[in-house]
Amino acid sequence: MKKTHLLAIAMVMLMAVSVTGCMDETEHETVWNIEVETFDILDRGADEEVILDHHIDHWHGDPLEIELGDSYSLGAFIEDVDGNEIELSGEYELRAAYGQDAEDAGIVSIDNHGDHVHINGEEEGETEIVFQIVDNDIVEYQTTPLTVIVE
Repeated sequence: MKKTHLLAIAMVMLMAVSVTGCMDETEHETVWNIEVETFDILDRGADEEVILDHHIDHWHGDPLEIELGDSYSLGAFIEDVDGNEIELSGEYELRAAYGQDAEDAGIVSIDNHGDHVHINGEEEGETEIVFQIVDNDIVEYQTTPLTVIVE
């Protein structure tokens, strides 16, 4: 083979490796089984008042502030992109979980009850939680992390 052919082959292989490396570094957006339009968090102790709402990739009304030793009983009003309410008493249930980057899960404790959750302020500090729609222990949708501050 001629040197120019070998050089051309080497260049093509190098470009293929470079492109593959770039593709591996991109973040992949999670695709959920449920497309949510409305995800409102309700304070069950305040006549179901909306205290937080999740919009695409961020929260309105955050952070959630809890006094040390207190707790919130939280429900949710959720609609899919077609405007259908997602009922949390049958097929689906609401859960809260510690966010992936939560530094200290001991700051709050979480009690999941199917149609609502309890978030309890255990230690002073800041952490993150996520809300999930779950069907038979499979997470069908999850919000972005919500900051929770216990004071």
